[in-house]
Amino acid sequence: MRTRLLAPALLCLALAGCDDDPVTVVGDPFTALRVINAAGGPVDVLVDGQRVLVALAPSAVSTRLPISAAQHSVQLRATGTASTTASLAVSVSPGRTATVYARPAASGLAAAALSDTGAAPVAGKSKLRVIHLAANAPALDVWRTQPDYTTPIRVMFPFAYLAESNYMQSDPGEWTVAVTREGETAPFLATSGSIVVLGGEVRTVVLLDAPGSGVKIEELDER
Repeated sequence: MRTRLLAPALLCLALAGCDDDPVTVVGDPFTALRVINAAGGPVDVLVDGQRVLVALAPSAVSTRLPISAAQHSVQLRATGTASTTASLAVSVSPGRTATVYARPAASGLAAAALSDTGAAPVAGKSKLRVIHLAANAPALDVWRTQPDYTTPIRVMFPFAYLAESNYMQSDPGEWTVAVTREGETAPFLATSGSIVVLGGEVRTVVLLDAPGSGVKIEELDER
């Protein structure tokens, strides 16, 4: 079964007792910010000092948050704290979704933006990459099948925590992604199920800690 549940953006407009007045970032609906919470606890998101997302659950991916095409300051903080614990500048291009993630760090939280190098779609071809954000996972091998090669092969080796693969290109059609312990071909610790990528489309697959234990696989479409 493909894991594609995207946690809804918990905008504080609907919550009582907030300590400030959150503001929804507005703009072109196809120009957006998306946040992955790989930090292990709920996270609030602020853009240019305004709170736009409250208590994004651990191992969740937000919906797209509409935002203007410009450079923005994105701040991430552990829910329930008053101080910002991680921040970064993010350039958002027109008609594109910028994706940032929170992860554990000695200071509490760290933040980074996913690179879009190689993300440009190619007519008549599909593209897919894999990013490892599962902080508590054992050493992993990551496998894929793709439309023109249906025998599982490694995405890359080694595939360490925080590693990002290159975009892999194939024909349009079905991809799958699975993970095993490093050096093993079975059993699969997690599988994506069918990921259908049409010609001219691009996907990112993210490995996250599953709630409780284990690894889960999230598929993100890209624009």
